[in-house]
Formats: sequence, C-alpha cells, structure tokens
Amino acid sequence: MDQKIENFFRRQWYPYLYGLAFLLFKTVRYTPSFSWPVAINLYVLYIAITWLLLETFKKAATVAYAGIFVIICWASLLHVVGIAQLLGFEYAYIPANFYYAFYVFVLCCLIAARYLLRKCKKDYAPYLNSLLNTFLLIICLVFAVNGSVTVEQGKKDIVKTESAAIDIPASETKRDIVWILMDEYGSSEVLQKVFAFRNPFDTILQQHDFCLLPSIQTRFPNTLLSLNALFNEDDSIRPTNFYAGIDALKKASWIQRIERDGYRFVNLSSFDIGGENKLEDRSGYPGTYLDQLISGTLFGMMIEKAKFTAAKCDAYNHRLYEKLKATLLEQSPYPRFIWAHLAIPHEPFSRDRAGSLVSLSTYTGRDSVPIKKYYTGYLEYGNHLLQQLLDTQQTWKDKIVIITGDHGPRYSFIKEPGASSHPYAAVYIPEKYDTAALQQLRYISNLPSFLQQHGLP
Repeated sequence: MDQKIENFFRRQWYPYLYGLAFLLFKTVRYTPSFSWPVAINLYVLYIAITWLLLETFKKAATVAYAGIFVIICWASLLHVVGIAQLLGFEYAYIPANFYYAFYVFVLCCLIAARYLLRKCKKDYAPYLNSLLNTFLLIICLVFAVNGSVTVEQGKKDIVKTESAAIDIPASETKRDIVWILMDEYGSSEVLQKVFAFRNPFDTILQQHDFCLLPSIQTRFPNTLLSLNALFNEDDSIRPTNFYAGIDALKKASWIQRIERDGYRFVNLSSFDIGGENKLEDRSGYPGTYLDQLISGTLFGMMIEKAKFTAAKCDAYNHRLYEKLKATLLEQSPYPRFIWAHLAIPHEPFSRDRAGSLVSLSTYTGRDSVPIKKYYTGYLEYGNHLLQQLLDTQQTWKDKIVIITGDHGPRYSFIKEPGASSHPYAAVYIPEKYDTAALQQLRYISNLPSFLQQHGLP
C-alpha cells in the first residue's frame, strides 16, 4: 500500500492540483457566492486545457518536466494583475504595454526552461513531482479549512442592523430626496491644489441656494466601501473584502429604514442597493461567483477592457442622465429617494469640457499631464450636465437635493495628503434648517442621520 501511495505521488498531478488550489483560494475570499455548477464546469475545463498543454509540452520540450511549463503558463494567466501590482502598477492603470512586455518575458522563460530542463536527469522528476504534489495538497487543505472557518464565523457574526440615527418623527410633508453622485469628484480645495483648477460649480450651486460642504470627508477612498458606509449608516466597520461589500450594499439599512417610513427607492446606478436592481452593470466589481473567480486574471482584465470602453461608459452616463430627468418629471403618489450615480469624472474620460467625444492616448496613473487635462475637462462636462438639469428641471426645487462625490481623485502622481478622502458635497433643502450643524458634519455617511435628526427622512 505504501508503495502504491508513493508511486501515486510521484506522478505529475501538480498541474491539476494548482488549478484546484486556485479555485479554493478564490472561493474562500467570499463563500456565500459559491455555485457548484460554475465551480465544477470551470474545473473540468481547466483539467481539459491542462491535459492538452501537458501533451503539447511532452512533445515540444520534455516528458518528465512538462508540468513545469504548464504551471508557468497558468501562473502567467491567472496572476498577471498580482504580478503587475508587485511591480508598482495600480489595478486600474495597467497599460497595454505591460501585458505585451510581460508575455514576451513569459515566452523567454519557457524557452529558457526548455533548454535547462532538457539537461536535467529524468530521475529527479519523480521526487520533484512528489514534492509539488504534497505542497499543493497541503495548500488546498489549508484553503478548505480556512473557508469552513470563515463560513462558521460568518454565521456567528450575523446581527440585526440598527439605525445609528436619533429616532425623531419625520415631518408631515415627506419630500423627495434626490442624491446625485459624481464618481471621483474631488472637493474644490483638492481640485485647486492638485489640478490648479478653480471650480466654477460652487458659484452656480450657491446661486441655486445650495449649502456647500467644503470640509466633508469619506473614510474610504473607494466607491464600494464609501457607499457601504453611507447606505448602511456606519463607517466604523469596513466589509472584509469587495465581495462582502457587494452583499452588504444589497441589504442597505438606510433604504430599509426610509421604506418603512413610506418612501420608494429609485436606483439609478451600477450597484444593487437595498434590494433594488442596478440600472446597468457598470460598477467593475465582481457581482457573481464567476466574476469573483476570474477577477485579477488575464481573462477578467480582457472582459473589463472590452466592457469599460469610453463609448460604452458614455452611453451609460447618457442613459442615466435621461432617466434621471424623466424620473424628476414623473408624478408620484408617494415620496421617493432617487439615487443617481454618474460615472463622471471617473475614467474612462469619454468627453471634454465642450461635450465632444475624446480620443484617449496611452497613459498610466503616474502621467499627470494627460490626466489633469482629461479629468478636469470631463469634470466640467459633468458640471454642465448638472447645471442644465438645475436650470431646466424646476421640479427639483421642492425636493431635498444632494450632490456629492464618493471620494476624491486617486491617481498615483498626487502627493497632496488626503486628496482621495475629500469629495465634493453640496446640499439643498427647501425649508429652514440648521445650516451650521450641516456644515459641521465630518463624513458623507453622517448625512442620513442629519436628515432624520432634523425631522427629515
């Protein structure tokens, strides 16, 4: 029996175990999304491709060490983004030239491995196989145990979400709330310091009786985490990862609370919020188990590059803007919370300040000159859209209107401390209210509590 086990471990199983380890690693990041059909089908596909690669490298290189070539291929495909980040690139700003250079390097590695491994004695191969098989089996076991512990801990951590706001009765007249989020719109002070851009939108909003909140912040310079802090009325605890953040946003305690107060939530965004489906899938975050598995791989990045073109993002913003205008004109028998999440001035920068489509040159997050040009131009285009809305849609004047960013600009060339944590923010409330208390709010996520404390939704 011992000899049979030893012989079994000396075979080239490690290329197949590598895929199983990767599957388990990605799964335990967020287990509630798990889907047996997806996992089984993907692993069967992985096994088939691995077998074909093994047969190819047995003929083209060496039979004894063919698995090494397969591991190099899979590692370059499944971990390309992680490697890019180790080299200093940011996830959102990996240029195409990196991929070209990286896969030329991988090809050189395969050629070098073919030359070197052909000189190695075949007698060493069974011992190498045994070592790699054992190592990957242990890794798989560790990931599986870690996943089981995470599932059990998640069951214990489930608690009822309570509102952080003071329970003061709402006013008899429940006004619509309109919250327009401009993605990555920094505060005017940040724009001045980082981009040498004086924001004319401040004056425009003041002319429309908005109260500016120049010192307000967000704890999380990340869209998903910032929105979680807002919609779950708690910025003291961040989700363990983006997958958990997506799930937490679907539950949104603030939406549950105002719906109990008679409101209807209108979700014009790229996230599922409070049980209401997204307008369009443009968030870029993994929303399904399959997304979770391929995120950070070459396959996931190829899908993102095809999905987040300037033209497609521009079409989303146009559709959302028109939907927002139509929603504001609609007569409703109940008060509404209208949430509109425009992907402006976030990349890809699809229009300039005049509203013309732009042709983007290749750049990285460190290239300040083109980014400053594209960012401020796109921001001015967004300002124009909002000004047009305020000037032409008079129905907003009897509503509570909030215009904010979710965070500030996050490009790696920015050295200004806290730039990414200072978003734009302005509030319009028709009746009298304590403007001094409003301006003293520290975080965007405090706004729901402020509204409730002052007899508003």
